[in-house]
Amino acid sequence: MERNAFFKGLIVSTFLLISAIGLHAQTNPASTLTLRVDGLTAQERDALTEDLRNGTGLQLAYACVPAGLLVIAPADPLSGIDPRSAAAASIGRTVTSARAHEENLTLQQVEARCTNARNQ
Repeated sequence: MERNAFFKGLIVSTFLLISAIGLHAQTNPASTLTLRVDGLTAQERDALTEDLRNGTGLQLAYACVPAGLLVIAPADPLSGIDPRSAAAASIGRTVTSARAHEENLTLQQVEARCTNARNQ
């Protein structure tokens, strides 16, 4: 009888732990870094993409050259990597810091600005 109670408790505990981890992942999505780069070129975008792939744990999640917008995110959303600090060196190697400005935009807002820039 004690053995059944132990296994039931173990199953309930495991279920609660998995539920808590899933809830944490849903309520705390990986942070992203959105940058507006004045005069962004396709070559700079490509260079940054390549640089981010070299051990930063980050990726270029979205890029729009006409609007000069870049969205940088962890390659693994559960990694906990802070894109601001992890991307700093890559950004510095590809564009001058005076041209890069952090933006507080959702992905939908970035896409809308990109559409507007392409239509001008």
